[in-house]
Amino acid sequence: MEKLAIDGGEPIIKQKIPMVVPYFDEKEIDSVVETIKSTWISSNGKKGKELEEKMCKYLGVNHTILVNNCTSALHLALMILGIKSGNVLVPDYTFTSTGLAPILVNASPKLVDVEYDTANIEVNQIERSIDSNTKCIIPVHYAGHPCEMDSINRIANENEIFVVEDAAQALGSEYKGRKAGTLSDIGCFSFHAVKNITCGEGGAIVTNDDKLAEKAVIMRDKGTNKAAFNIHQNTGFYDYVSEGHNFMLSEILAAVALEQFKKIDKITELRRKNADYMVKELKKLNNPKIILPTVKNYANTNWHLFPIKFKGDVNWFSKAMNAEGITANIHYVPLHLTTLYKKYGYKEGDFPNAERVFNSMVRLPMHPGLTKEDMDNIVKAVEKVAR
Repeated sequence: MEKLAIDGGEPIIKQKIPMVVPYFDEKEIDSVVETIKSTWISSNGKKGKELEEKMCKYLGVNHTILVNNCTSALHLALMILGIKSGNVLVPDYTFTSTGLAPILVNASPKLVDVEYDTANIEVNQIERSIDSNTKCIIPVHYAGHPCEMDSINRIANENEIFVVEDAAQALGSEYKGRKAGTLSDIGCFSFHAVKNITCGEGGAIVTNDDKLAEKAVIMRDKGTNKAAFNIHQNTGFYDYVSEGHNFMLSEILAAVALEQFKKIDKITELRRKNADYMVKELKKLNNPKIILPTVKNYANTNWHLFPIKFKGDVNWFSKAMNAEGITANIHYVPLHLTTLYKKYGYKEGDFPNAERVFNSMVRLPMHPGLTKEDMDNIVKAVEKVAR
């Protein structure tokens, strides 16, 4: 039996395969240079406006408002909805930003368990968690796999509460043929360095509601009506008309994101092609220790992540895969097990599915630049380590 690299054996590959590599070419560089030469580098420039227009057309929404990251997008979404108290339902298995959004508007995050197969918020648990103080649900499309939005929207409508999609990972994914992030009151996206479309840091909110969009434009820019002033030039000054924050995206970053967005169909196609190959080859192993990613029949995922589950010591599996030259990471710690959420009275065992996901899930590399050789080496490493 071949000796594992973690035990001193030879690794599958010596040059480590990274988790993600941005899909850049010279066009991003040229766009940044053009922007710098224009001398308009702050925000509300031509590149940013073009990106907002292209996102509206691609997603089929009336309004896209760029912001500096998805954490800000989620915060801004709750601000424009007027949420200042009560509780907001968020999945227990998610990045911290989802839970921070209600905290930042003086509401409380109320955690909800997730599905074991997709790690998305569990619909039945949503129904059990809603009370008279619930203001909003924030479903997270984990790994780009859409949540069961028809059921979530039905529950929200019956209880007269808002839905804000955390679609940070889901740009390009579809739910029953409709784009993720467009299926609720507001959708929030991320252009972080590890996302499918990236400019390093950036984000956007989208909505079909004209009044919410108007509030978002004002509140993202420190509560000013500067945008109207710039467009109409109807006064010699702009006014402070609302509470707000500085959530503006610089024109330099918008220049990168714009060129990235022009390639979204190609990037998504390459990820889907690579994921299909990985699934096909991993299935051939027929290893009962490995659970492959679930894709439900209503979903067309963008494969932001490629998460598998390992029946065994997941920490050891991750370390062993890394030793073989394959980046393999355990993802989120469930929110209820973190220091911040102790003050809300949560304890170990409260969300069993989230804990099961945490104790079994490992992310493998997934990006458009993966070669067949890369993916074959990933599969070889899984076969070797999970024997």
